[in-house]
Amino acid sequence: AIILLSPLSLPSTITITAPSQLSSPINLLHHLTMSSNGSGVQQRGCCTYPQGRICIWATISSVITYIACVNVSAGCYYMRADVFADIDVYIGFGGYEELNGSNYCVTWSSAARDNLFDGPWRTGLAFAVLASIFSGVAMILSFFFACFSFDPFWMKICSYALMMASLFELLTFIGFASDICSGGSCKFSVGAGLAILGGVNACLTAGIFKKIPPYEEVLMSPGVGVPGADLAPGTVQTTEQILPDGTKKTIKTTVGEDGSRTVEET
Repeated sequence: AIILLSPLSLPSTITITAPSQLSSPINLLHHLTMSSNGSGVQQRGCCTYPQGRICIWATISSVITYIACVNVSAGCYYMRADVFADIDVYIGFGGYEELNGSNYCVTWSSAARDNLFDGPWRTGLAFAVLASIFSGVAMILSFFFACFSFDPFWMKICSYALMMASLFELLTFIGFASDICSGGSCKFSVGAGLAILGGVNACLTAGIFKKIPPYEEVLMSPGVGVPGADLAPGTVQTTEQILPDGTKKTIKTTVGEDGSRTVEET
């Protein structure tokens, strides 16, 4: 079935043609995505999740991944090491624990960076920042799933971004090869655990994005998204909906003898 949206007017009319009138998948995508600008993104109504409730889980999982990645790149609890006068303190790519035991993070000074940051540590830091960026891109895009339908191309972008974030996050363990950890002085800490969580969860979230169905598949699922999908030919159905702003919308669905459906909204 194909939904054709009329110009913005009241009453607006949506005509759903019979499946036999489909000439090719290209025609289907033409009518079900925003072909006017080629973006493959179409607003469908706020908080409607037009591509299914699985998008909620994708968003939640993306947020968890991003929080974990940012804590690794900007936090100070990645490991424990005796880098200051043989005092065992928490350190991370973003800073170190204050020496007076107040549990506050102190940003690395320029002198500390010059003296302590060697190749492996800087490499681990770069991977941590990249993981935060890639996971952040997927998280931001997932926020729009509540109101917009997306072409499969965008789902692939999110999935690939999360796969890269997973790889980069796990590569942050290169930091343990730094001279900071010479003699095995570094100990696994909370931040390293978050790196594992972020890496694994990013990979799982990428799989969730791949499971999100295209809008046209959701639309044509039995009883989902197609007004009057369960009506017999020659039937007319009128329903009313209360919109979030308190206004009332009347939907009249007419099913023709040939199986076509006409939906009028006022």
